[in-house]
Amino acid sequence: MNKFSGSRVLLGCALFIFIVMGGSGIHSSGYSLLPETFGVSITMLGTYGMALSIAGIVSSLLLTSVKAKIGLKGLLYYNAAVQFVVAFCAKVLGASLITLFVFLISIGTTLYAGAHAVQSEIVSNWYVKGRGQKISVIMGMALLGIAFYQFVGGQLFSRMSQLDVWFVVYLLNGIAMLLIAKFLIVAERPEMVGQHPYGSDEALQPTSSSTAAVQNEAATKAHSSRSIYTNPALWLCVLGRLGLCGGVNYITTYATMYFTAGGVTLSVASIILTCCTLSATVFSFLNGRVLDTLKTRGYICFLLAGAILSNLGMILYSTAPSIFLIVLIVLFYGIGYSGSHCMNLVANIMFDPEDAANANSKIYGFGATGGLIMMPLNAFLVQNYGYNAMFLVIAILAVISLIAFQVALVMAKSQGRQV
Repeated sequence: MNKFSGSRVLLGCALFIFIVMGGSGIHSSGYSLLPETFGVSITMLGTYGMALSIAGIVSSLLLTSVKAKIGLKGLLYYNAAVQFVVAFCAKVLGASLITLFVFLISIGTTLYAGAHAVQSEIVSNWYVKGRGQKISVIMGMALLGIAFYQFVGGQLFSRMSQLDVWFVVYLLNGIAMLLIAKFLIVAERPEMVGQHPYGSDEALQPTSSSTAAVQNEAATKAHSSRSIYTNPALWLCVLGRLGLCGGVNYITTYATMYFTAGGVTLSVASIILTCCTLSATVFSFLNGRVLDTLKTRGYICFLLAGAILSNLGMILYSTAPSIFLIVLIVLFYGIGYSGSHCMNLVANIMFDPEDAANANSKIYGFGATGGLIMMPLNAFLVQNYGYNAMFLVIAILAVISLIAFQVALVMAKSQGRQV
């Protein structure tokens, strides 16, 4: 295989992440049907939803060790197998709690063991020049995948039972993912097929200096982990991440349930949901320009203001429903969805380059526990106090995140870092 296969691999990664994000789209578009399908209350559904967060946390922690054993291609085939398991449970086990848990666990697993991290690494292996641009394409395709499956799911759920939709969608997804992994993503790195990364003139052969650098990195890794724990900025970022757990995502989680309870049909509610995700897609491509214009502190205010205003907009809609308000919610959701970038941005400023990646992983790990709290809490609030109480709590937490990140930036400036 002499002709450079990077474009083929890039296409495969883009299609793979488009499909693997389908679980999130199907979950949000059909969330309002889950209590009836499985005979559970909203509160219990929120508690069961913790399985999704736990699966995501476990998958992110085990990703490195699993990847070392089966490789990135092995992870792709694993994700395809997960699709077949969900389809089997939906068809054979029907409306049992086992099916529900398998469905939730599959979403958390594929998000962290098949989506962004895996696809980004494969693309990075194939491209040196233009790597950032190629990865941005992958991220954009992920959001488009969610939007597509939200729309398709909403239309299918209006015509078929939830379990039948799961069976058909997951079976087709599994087949498509197998074909993509086999015929488009020909290798996880170009050296495996006798090629070199685009933008690199020679194969990346290990040298004595690079070997020494790896050994030095391993020797200092434990010290780096210990040192970042003593930095107050780490815990400010953790607090900010905790406040963002859910952020605007609970708008999409409860959107169909919220709008259908207000008299909107499921098919129309799914269209609103799809528009929210498309808005997030547009803003994800504009984030770089917004950051250049507003600078760091203004950019963080911009993103978190979107998270706050989108939740407040949902509260206002319950008392004064209008098309104009839906448009504003869609707009603010698109902005607020990128609020998670605040964590990476602040961490990259607060920590030295060699510590930034390590700090980000720790921030995410600690911060993800917020999802374990918010899933059952939000369900409890919806069940007992209504949707407005849930959206108000999320808006307040976003304010706390805004304060935490801004304090971290003030601290960074006082330490002489460029903000």
